[in-house]
Amino acid sequence: MPHLITFKADEFPTADEAIQHAEASGRGEAIVLGGKHYVVEKTEADHIAAAGVPFAYLHVINHPDHPHGLVVTVPVNGPERKRVMNTTARPTDLRDAIKVAYKDLRCKGYFCRSNFWCCGTCACAAIPDDRGGKYVFYHRQDARDIDRSGKCYLGWAGDGGEIVAAMTRAGLKAQWDGRTETRILVGID
Repeated sequence: MPHLITFKADEFPTADEAIQHAEASGRGEAIVLGGKHYVVEKTEADHIAAAGVPFAYLHVINHPDHPHGLVVTVPVNGPERKRVMNTTARPTDLRDAIKVAYKDLRCKGYFCRSNFWCCGTCACAAIPDDRGGKYVFYHRQDARDIDRSGKCYLGWAGDGGEIVAAMTRAGLKAQWDGRTETRILVGID
């Protein structure tokens, strides 16, 4: 007999829309469950996983054949999970690795954005008042540095050590001098 599980979610017609909503709001995880696309809070995703329900997280990665990114799924509780969980591959693209770190930091209450506004001044002014104590971003000028040098400076507030640790766990090399007024430099190598 099937068992019923209830969860709170916003449903979207496509994976792209679910991912865009999750990234734009900075809250929740984009998932696919039963062929439908949702954004759920992390605690809801954990609840679904604990119940043994098969679903998959949705992510966009950079891919040379897909200029706007490629949507990929990361299965949970399904037959593909063991194969995916046994891989030791890390993101090889700086933007993808930063996204991985952002997911970790969002779980710790950080407001995280990529390619956020034109410069540090405008980006800091656009951070919601209730999130000003914990944020991480790179702005459009920094995005150009990624293309040019493969490295990027991050604007931030909160615990610099916590941010460096999240970037390192995502496979990035992070350089920071320990001062709150200094941005964190990240790169793949």
